[in-house]
Amino acid sequence: MRYLMGTAFLIVLVFLAYPYTRMYQIDSALATNDVNALKPYVDLDEVREANKKSINQQLDRTTAVVGENKMTDMLRKGVNMIGGAAVDEVIDLAWVRDTLKEEGKGDLLKNASFSFFESPTRFVIRIGELGNNPRFIQFTLQDWDWRITAIYL
Repeated sequence: MRYLMGTAFLIVLVFLAYPYTRMYQIDSALATNDVNALKPYVDLDEVREANKKSINQQLDRTTAVVGENKMTDMLRKGVNMIGGAAVDEVIDLAWVRDTLKEEGKGDLLKNASFSFFESPTRFVIRIGELGNNPRFIQFTLQDWDWRITAIYL
């Protein structure tokens, strides 16, 4: 029974430490300044989708204040059409590298003001203090591997 409890404790401990290990690996990749070194740690499609959702949420807040009309409907269609293409064009591994290095200076472990689990499959890092335009980096557990799936500016 003790062996079973010790094994379970060890598994939980490894699970809790794994995202922090991933942060260290990303720091090492940022230090090399090689975008290909980041590739295994980033799900670009998910990062792009998260940014598109963020744009749409900002647009929803704006139209909630102004109200729905033909102008806001036209604006929404234009933002979805142009904004989606712009996000796909702009967000690549170089953008991820530059975004992570800009605020965190390539040291996520050192510059993170908060990092912990949001759920068993989601881990969030905050760089900067709340109320002072912090950046949020979201890791998601994909096939037993933690990868960056969103960067919120």
